[in-house]
Amino acid sequence: MKTAFFVALAVMAVRVVLFYNGRSLEGPEFMFVHLLAMSVIAFFAGHALLGEDPNATFPSLVKASFSGCAVYALMMGVFIWTYYNAIDVVEFPSKINERVAAVVAAGGNEAKARAELTNVFNPFSYASITFFGLLFAALGNALLFSAVHHKVLRRLR
Repeated sequence: MKTAFFVALAVMAVRVVLFYNGRSLEGPEFMFVHLLAMSVIAFFAGHALLGEDPNATFPSLVKASFSGCAVYALMMGVFIWTYYNAIDVVEFPSKINERVAAVVAAGGNEAKARAELTNVFNPFSYASITFFGLLFAALGNALLFSAVHHKVLRRLR
């Protein structure tokens, strides 16, 4: 859990530093950072469990890896919501304005388009989608790294 906490803090710091340096990355580009962070967390959670109990079972390895990754996902969900509500407050209004302009140019209703886009492009929706996406990726990482620990790395100890 400590690893997840410190990795999450490092990722948060990277995101804020990039924003203040004018190199803010969109969600899809930053997802590689999240995947790397969760891979590190899953690996070290399994490694720590095997250090405590060399005979740890596969389900206990999955549980340890997923627990760390779930903490990371929760921390990142809260951070993303806070980030877009307090730090990068112009991101979603600018996305909405771009898309509303495209709808109006195509002959659509501006008020209706703005209302629909506001429901989709907001910090809560983005944080929720990120949280559940990270949880799904956490499951994959937990299964993968637990299998590697269980079948390969246990023999090397």
